[in-house]
Amino acid sequence: MAISIITTPNDIVNVYNEIVLTALSTNIANDNFTYLVDIYINGSATYNTRLRVPPIPNGGFCVVDLHRILESYVSSDMFKSNDNAGSYGCPNSSLTYEVKVGEEYILAGVLVTNEDEDVTTTLKAVNGSLSYFDFVDYDYQKYIPTDINSKHLTNAPTQEVVSKNDLGYLYYLDPLFEVPFLQIRGFNDNNVKITDCYVDLTNSNNLVNRIPFAPKSIDNIDISDLTILQGATPMFSTNGISYYTIDFLNNVNNKTLKSKKYILREDCENEMVRLIFLNRLGGYDAFNFYGRNNSEHKIERKNYKKTPNRIDASGNYSYSKSDKEKVQYYTKTTEKISCNSDWITEEEEKWLLELIESPEIYMQVGNELISVAKIEASSHKIRKHISEKLFKLEVKFELGTDNYRQRG
Repeated sequence: MAISIITTPNDIVNVYNEIVLTALSTNIANDNFTYLVDIYINGSATYNTRLRVPPIPNGGFCVVDLHRILESYVSSDMFKSNDNAGSYGCPNSSLTYEVKVGEEYILAGVLVTNEDEDVTTTLKAVNGSLSYFDFVDYDYQKYIPTDINSKHLTNAPTQEVVSKNDLGYLYYLDPLFEVPFLQIRGFNDNNVKITDCYVDLTNSNNLVNRIPFAPKSIDNIDISDLTILQGATPMFSTNGISYYTIDFLNNVNNKTLKSKKYILREDCENEMVRLIFLNRLGGYDAFNFYGRNNSEHKIERKNYKKTPNRIDASGNYSYSKSDKEKVQYYTKTTEKISCNSDWITEEEEKWLLELIESPEIYMQVGNELISVAKIEASSHKIRKHISEKLFKLEVKFELGTDNYRQRG
């Protein structure tokens, strides 16, 4: 075989980081030599993209970064406010791909094409975009559900504060389909379990999946849904729940991912602003701003000047105080909202950088999700409690739609 693949991407990678493949041919000395890199996506029988990659001067290797090709084949799987199943697969958040490397060159005046000289195994990519340091240290095995140390697709703290009307889903990897059950348990102030619900996850057979973690999304699970194995919803109509836990279980009831704990907070719900955002790992996180918030409306106007019609049918020319020379023909209003958090931890402040950076953000208003155009911040300060004992986060954001008025 003339070509050997040397560097193969890991079995599961994040599609917005570099995905480098290298190879070497024994025929690089031939005229007009070039590598043929064919990319097959989601089991396609024919290649989706063919790249012609010249050998690098140092050693004649094929060095190709695949991520700009692959990222155009993934999107995201934002939940809907009326979702009512116990679990969902996320088919848009990942892909499978295979790479075949061939070559092309001139030999004795004849074009020689050798396709598929070496082939990768079937590999996977998810809709993630890691910071450089996290990318260098990334180990996908840490996200494979095996024990209580395995991670969900979030960098949020394992303990969060929520309110009863919150919507939200927790995203996780399950490449081997080994997470069959979800356990949700509610406790009172004395740590006594007072309600629970077990959900069958065997239908969530995608690489990326999601389950409801926020109270309103849990209560939205249809009681007739066959995924509920034990218990019932709505759970949070039960009085006395002060916190609840979520665990993923295998067939022998061993925990396969980190336990999550959610503390219920009932005050300030009318003033609260809840933001839901695409995180760096391809899931959606949420955070409640319980502090003061206010709304600002920026108004843009455009006018033209006209001569009023001062002559009547009889030819009389007169002036009136109601004459209008300036006409407003364009009015656009953009709403911006400022909100403040309660006291936050260092861990939360570091995690919320993902909110500030996120390209996809929603605000929950009642049972609806409203798009946010952007967070108005060009920087985010990571503070330490050793220098500042207490701190809060303030954000200002612009909604994703504008409003318009009639022409004058």
